[in-house]
Amino acid sequence: MIMRLSLVPPRYVAKSKQIFGKNRLRQDMKIIRFVLTLMTAFVFVAGSAGCTTPIFSPPPTVQTGPNAAVSFDGLHKVDNTRVYMAWAVPDLDLSGYTKILPVNAGIEYTEATNRGDTAEARSRGGPFVMDDETRARFEALVDEVFMEELQKSERFDVVDEPGPDVLI
Repeated sequence: MIMRLSLVPPRYVAKSKQIFGKNRLRQDMKIIRFVLTLMTAFVFVAGSAGCTTPIFSPPPTVQTGPNAAVSFDGLHKVDNTRVYMAWAVPDLDLSGYTKILPVNAGIEYTEATNRGDTAEARSRGGPFVMDDETRARFEALVDEVFMEELQKSERFDVVDEPGPDVLI
């Protein structure tokens, strides 16, 4: 038994035969096949064009040499990173560390000079004013999320005391 899959509803086929006859139905079917073929080709080409970019991006590389971008404190710019900008010490080797001890470096705030007279004026852009309670909640949230993400690390164990193989 052969089954045939049709994308045209049977109601349309029957109605077309009544109104236009068999020749018109054949023309309609050719048009539908042609449109479906074009759509399939478009999807294939669009999908293939998306694959022209490499699946794996090149590894991050630290700029070295006379033309390297170097910060005021000796950090070199890192190319091919997932972040907007990254800087690192060129010959840094962390392979001797298996644990990490996070230390709260704190968050610096600038003094807000223009607080605006209305909520609309204050919402147009920074600096944004935060009272002490809001700052404390914000810092606690940042610490909590940072620790959660750090504990997901497969390379380092998070510890709470310094030691010989602990990165601080």
